[in-house]
Amino acid sequence: MLQLVSVLPLPRPLLLLRGGSTSGGAALLAAAALGTTPTAAAGTLAALAAKMLGYVITLGSLLLYSPMILQILRTRSGAGLSATSWAMSAAGFAGALAYQASRGYPISTYGELIALTAQSIAIINLILCFDCHLHPSKLAAGTIAFLALLYTIVTKAPKALLTLMQAVAGSMLALAIIPQLALNFRSRT
Repeated sequence: MLQLVSVLPLPRPLLLLRGGSTSGGAALLAAAALGTTPTAAAGTLAALAAKMLGYVITLGSLLLYSPMILQILRTRSGAGLSATSWAMSAAGFAGALAYQASRGYPISTYGELIALTAQSIAIINLILCFDCHLHPSKLAAGTIAFLALLYTIVTKAPKALLTLMQAVAGSMLALAIIPQLALNFRSRT
């Protein structure tokens, strides 16, 4: 026979199930804490874990290109970096981002795309500023236009276009390395 026991001094009495089975103990404990069924509690905990993992991945992705950005700022040069590769990366990340955002998915499921798009835009702007000597006001105008286009696509584009952008984004990101490899080959680095 199963017996319910209250464990105190938790704010809400936490009910522990004592009995023959030890499987699902975490789900039963969580269910009691959440005031719900074991199945719903397990789903809630899994959803919370997934959301937290999404935010951790987003924070980690902020660190992916930041050393490169700091290096470019420190040396005031993007020498050795392919502007074409970074433009393709920015477009690829933005395409994937547009699809996810337009579908209304939680930001925790695609936050890394926001971080990677922003960092790619920053790198291409730094390359164009320091190596191509474009005026920062022109770069700012270009960035604003790019973001306005991205917003318009997210809010107004038909689903078929967004689906196509999602499909093309992966290919574009995979192919973005080719101009960088060609530059490395030409410069023998």
